[in-house]
Amino acid sequence: MSQQPDTTDGHLLKAIIDACDGRIIQIPAPMAVAAVYPERSPPFKTIKLKGTEEFLLAGARIGNRQPVILKLTPMDAVDYEAIELESNKITQFEALEKHLVDHLGGYFNLLLGEAGADGLDAPFISSGHSLNGAIIIFRREVEPLLERIKANRLAKAERESALAYADNDAWGTW
Repeated sequence: MSQQPDTTDGHLLKAIIDACDGRIIQIPAPMAVAAVYPERSPPFKTIKLKGTEEFLLAGARIGNRQPVILKLTPMDAVDYEAIELESNKITQFEALEKHLVDHLGGYFNLLLGEAGADGLDAPFISSGHSLNGAIIIFRREVEPLLERIKANRLAKAERESALAYADNDAWGTW
């Protein structure tokens, strides 16, 4: 059984990581980003990209100053392991931002269904939102749902354990 996240940031990170599907991202213009050097201390160094480099969308993490930081691995041979792209810089990547916002909205709808919320009254995350705007809506709306989701998961587990032996004719006989 897979471990389900139980915090708002845990659900946010799960939604974004699920969207990290290895798609190719090309840098649209020259920009400065943080590069990850694992053998170095400190492991991060700001580098300047020309705008022709291509990367694979590999993962994400919760940031300190920005809500989400994406990890992109280079497709070419370079001396760094990956670059990290803050969520405020993703606005330059229109297709990537739309993909992440759509995935975040879909995950939010799954959480609404799991919480048993009425879909007509629930807010939604549309494709037109920026990633940071979608994250703000997600955090604001998921926080009150967490207790309902936890209670629904507990009730479902109790029902499943009560019915675990219901189909077995030999159960309860000696």
